Amino acid sequence: MSSFKVSSDSLRSTIQWGAVLIVAIMPFHAFLSVWLGSLFGHQAAWQSWKELLTLILVSLTVWYVYKNPGVLQRWRQPLWYAVAGFVAIATLVTLAAWPGATAAVFGAKTDLEPLVVAAIAAVVADPKLVQRLVKVLLATSAIVVTLALLQVYILPKEFLSGFGYSSSTITPYMLVDPALPAIRAFATLGGALQLGSFLLLPLALVAALMIRQFRWWQPIMLLATGMALWHTHSRAAWIGAIVAIGVIVILRLPSRWRLPSALIGIVTAAIGLNILISLSSSSSTLQYYLFHGSIKATGYQTSTELHGLAIQTGQQELLRQPLGQGLGTAGPASYHTDRPLIPESQYLQIGIETGFVGLALFLIIQIILALQLLKRHEHSPLATALVSSLAGIAVLNLALHGWADSSTALVYWAMAGAYIGAES
Repeated sequence: MSSFKVSSDSLRSTIQWGAVLIVAIMPFHAFLSVWLGSLFGHQAAWQSWKELLTLILVSLTVWYVYKNPGVLQRWRQPLWYAVAGFVAIATLVTLAAWPGATAAVFGAKTDLEPLVVAAIAAVVADPKLVQRLVKVLLATSAIVVTLALLQVYILPKEFLSGFGYSSSTITPYMLVDPALPAIRAFATLGGALQLGSFLLLPLALVAALMIRQFRWWQPIMLLATGMALWHTHSRAAWIGAIVAIGVIVILRLPSRWRLPSALIGIVTAAIGLNILISLSSSSSTLQYYLFHGSIKATGYQTSTELHGLAIQTGQQELLRQPLGQGLGTAGPASYHTDRPLIPESQYLQIGIETGFVGLALFLIIQIILALQLLKRHEHSPLATALVSSLAGIAVLNLALHGWADSSTALVYWAMAGAYIGAES
């Protein structure tokens, strides 16, 4: 009996360390894939390490659950029922529409893998794992933020060329616009937009920790993270950060003040945005920062105009096939098909892939998670950080594919799954 117990504990510990490994390495996934690919070739193989690890963790989790059927109780919750429903609908729609094996595989990797990792983390989690994940996230985020600021202020533009970055992998530097010399930070992530979405969770976590129990390093890291996020020049990430910090502030207020404060914040933000747009008409520099292009007639479409056209196209595709076209038919995964479709919205991507039913389940998953986190926010800075960053990413996803970035998605859902599981 004792040998069985030791074997079961060792299995659980191994799975836990797999979750830690995901949170530790994913912030550097893009950098390591490009660098190791340039040194040894086979970049796609290096990129697939996380899928291989996930498959191993799935196998170990099946064995762990078989040995300990009582842990299934952790999955008997509305959140995991909704996750199972979404996975089932996505699978059925994909099999019915069949966009092709390549699209299906890359689509599953993008849409389903983070949820699988969350479920795995939930079934093996304990408070010690959650504490370990928090420490790892803070440490890796500090490294990423430092590199982002070095990239903007100190390192030469072509620095990353020495690590295999190029036009055929990831460009070694990014500009807001060719008309401006401003560098867009992306550190070790796949791009500036990816860094912006990734930083929302560590930004919220440091803010929540600082409010709960002040430490000298927290304001330094909060300021540095905010600066790094600013230098991504991702407008959606800026708004997401404002939403995340706003949620943290509102949750600290007495209940009777929360709704009025939220309304005041929304009105203030709307007025501020209108003022900025008005000022931009007389400032070409501000135009480039706000619209990533000039609002004067140039014969070229600005980034904002292209975003609008992409969203319109995505809406038409969703209405054309409301039952869904299958995993991998929209979003970054569709680059691996002969008909790429980037609707510039996570919600449109999910709707196009899995239909209105899948989109509804996708939203339900996040609503249930948010409600569970809100119940615990008064006792846990991590719960506060998770729910506030979820709100920020939810807003960001209106204009970006936030969850399609594997670093953002896997880190967030591993943390969320572990926290929910440990509290079960």
